[in-house]
Amino acid sequence: MYGPYSCPEEEEAEGSRLLPVDKVLFLIHGIGEALWSRSTTSVSSLRDGVDKMESNILKLRLEESKKSDRKPNGRVMVLPVFWYNKVQNEDLSLQKDLNAVTLKTVPFLRKTCNGVALDVLFYSTPKFLTSIVEETCLSMNRSWKILKSWCPHLKDDSVAIIGHSLGSVIGFDLLQGQSREPEGKCSFYLGDAFDTNIQVPRLDFWPKLYISCGSPLGMFLATREDKKSADFCLPTCTHYLNVFHPFDPIAFRMEPCFDRRLANLEPEIVPHVGGDLAITNINRFGKSLSGQLNKLKRWNIQLQGQGICEPRMVEMEEETTEEDLIKISQGVAVNKGGRVDFQMQDGAFITANQYLGALSSHSCYLFDEDFALL
Repeated sequence: MYGPYSCPEEEEAEGSRLLPVDKVLFLIHGIGEALWSRSTTSVSSLRDGVDKMESNILKLRLEESKKSDRKPNGRVMVLPVFWYNKVQNEDLSLQKDLNAVTLKTVPFLRKTCNGVALDVLFYSTPKFLTSIVEETCLSMNRSWKILKSWCPHLKDDSVAIIGHSLGSVIGFDLLQGQSREPEGKCSFYLGDAFDTNIQVPRLDFWPKLYISCGSPLGMFLATREDKKSADFCLPTCTHYLNVFHPFDPIAFRMEPCFDRRLANLEPEIVPHVGGDLAITNINRFGKSLSGQLNKLKRWNIQLQGQGICEPRMVEMEEETTEEDLIKISQGVAVNKGGRVDFQMQDGAFITANQYLGALSSHSCYLFDEDFALL
């Protein structure tokens, strides 16, 4: 009576999923994945994030192809990287010891704490850090080998790695320990607080880009007393971005780790699909106005020094201008002189209710179209 169901948009999307792979994203999960992956929990798992991210990237590619009137000739494959089995496995002697000392009261809360917070404690221990990094590397090498057998045309520069939450620290440690020399030893210095080197396996590919999102990496480097200079770079990875939601309680900035003065430089804003949000434009206007007022103050002090205007009781420390800070950021090598810190946008309601935004902000990245734009 109604005829066959037809939806050109859906058919086009399904057809695009059959295109050859031209880009690969490895996605390393963060804390609590042992819990989120269970069917009994309502929290989104890494696999949910992978599916949504692939869908968002495909959607954006199709929209871009319509604007340029050219069909996409390839697709992006997002591959999950799991490491939690190295520490969150009920068969491990470690887990049996933890279960033995865990109190029986409020079992749901204790199980959640053990499944989430303990991941951070494990990774703060050199022994488990090494085990987790090894599992992460082996997982990516296995997937890359299989993918190369299917798609022999893929090159290293078509690969990127994304680390979410604690996964961003794992990915960074693995990449900073790589060596460009075929026979070179792969290791990294854990920082003055530990004063030890950590051996890591060798990746079978050199990714072009590393992205950390919702990342506590800045905090880890600070507590390790691992001070990075502006000359620091990831040996086999040419570009690095750190993306965060402004209300994510787990996220930290990275640019000040390379030069502390960059704490005074506002992060770059991630473009919003469909155009910037109104609250972002308002904030930009406010910062621009503040910058102009600061310029007027500096000019006033200069005129006083030249005797052109009457001296006033104005005390003002010598400031580093935004232009100076941008020049400093261009000297940071880890992203070839480009900006490292990128802040996602949010609506006026969430901005006015920051604690409400904090509840969902840490898990938003993989499901956000703006993040897929990167």
